[in-house]
Amino acid sequence: MTTAVRDFNYALSLLGIMMLTATDVLAVLSGQLQTSIENNNSQFQPESSLEERLDLAYSDPENGLGGNLSLALSQQQDDSDSELYQLYLQQDFNDATDQISLGRFFRADTLGYYSLDGLQYLHKTDATILSFYAGVPARIEAFRSIDGEALYGFELQTLPHLFNDYEVDARMGWQRLEQNDHEQRYHFGLRADSKIENITPMPTALSMSASYVVENKQWESAQLNTRWDLEENSTLRVDYETYEPISDEISFRDRFYSLYSRGRQTQFRATYQFKHDYQQTWSMAARHVNREFGGEGYAGMFAIEHRSNKGLRLSGKLEQLELQTERVSSLFIDADRTLYASLRGGLSGVIQQQEKQLVGDNQSVGIELRLEHMLSAESVLSGVQFDATASHIWNSRLEDEYRLLLSLSYKFGDNKMGAVQ
Repeated sequence: MTTAVRDFNYALSLLGIMMLTATDVLAVLSGQLQTSIENNNSQFQPESSLEERLDLAYSDPENGLGGNLSLALSQQQDDSDSELYQLYLQQDFNDATDQISLGRFFRADTLGYYSLDGLQYLHKTDATILSFYAGVPARIEAFRSIDGEALYGFELQTLPHLFNDYEVDARMGWQRLEQNDHEQRYHFGLRADSKIENITPMPTALSMSASYVVENKQWESAQLNTRWDLEENSTLRVDYETYEPISDEISFRDRFYSLYSRGRQTQFRATYQFKHDYQQTWSMAARHVNREFGGEGYAGMFAIEHRSNKGLRLSGKLEQLELQTERVSSLFIDADRTLYASLRGGLSGVIQQQEKQLVGDNQSVGIELRLEHMLSAESVLSGVQFDATASHIWNSRLEDEYRLLLSLSYKFGDNKMGAVQ
């Protein structure tokens, strides 16, 4: 990041803080201040980082005015950086029927998760929400995001409406991205959910969404999810999706989950779940997957979850994957428990046998410990929370991996943060 851009971000950050704190902070200001220290070798190179993040939300319901500020300062060894994620004002008109947002705000759609420097207009009725947006998109680190010269579009969303025993809502939209060239996308979505039992052979719930790129004349992403409530305690889910994962940050379990892959992938999955009683649930799943990088294959899974009256949740999952020249067998174990009213702990473990063309035979054993501690509600600093995560992965043919993350955060107000509404 250049000095000019950094100074601009700092100036906007200072302006946002002055704007938000120039009013009655006890009544209308909420947010979170977080400091995180991390040490890992995720790229097989040891590195340490320090990050401070500030999120502020301002709300004045009487005048229909709101705003949001999100920024982060980070330092990695000899390199430091800053990022302004959000800084926008939001004004309601006509008894909240109309709303205008101006500044930098988050958006999430088929293009990924990104910031947009621009404006958004919403018009709400009893049955629909119509929105228009325009601006310059900006990339967010660790997410599949976009950069471009301009982005604009609209979306129409219907509010839930009862139709033939189903509660149905839908949305459709269009957008145009200007880069070196331009791309036009149409997208739509539909959700239907029934509260009435025994409507077999029709699904109890259904959702679908898709995005079509005009220039390529192809569907960029598509998703179809169905749920059948077969009996009182059993459920069948059948899903189809083709997509590209949005986040480049993967969880402890996903590191071992070979169906996770960067690049486009298509998968068909069927899952059967049986709730034995209020404490124990069994599930089985089978899927077929086709990846842009890695070919196609099949996977099977069996899992069990147990919840005790003392706040303990224990789960185990056995999985077998065969993907062309790859074969992976995995056993996952997860446990978490509320130890005290303000303390919660968790443990995850994995044992995995890999047979891969590039790596060869590799055995992995991994463990992750998690701790969340909230200071007593009787304390003045009742909004302070401490989180710690430590993980280590032992590999027989690859270098071992480790990660240590310590985070201290302070929340105040109602803490309603997030994307522009």
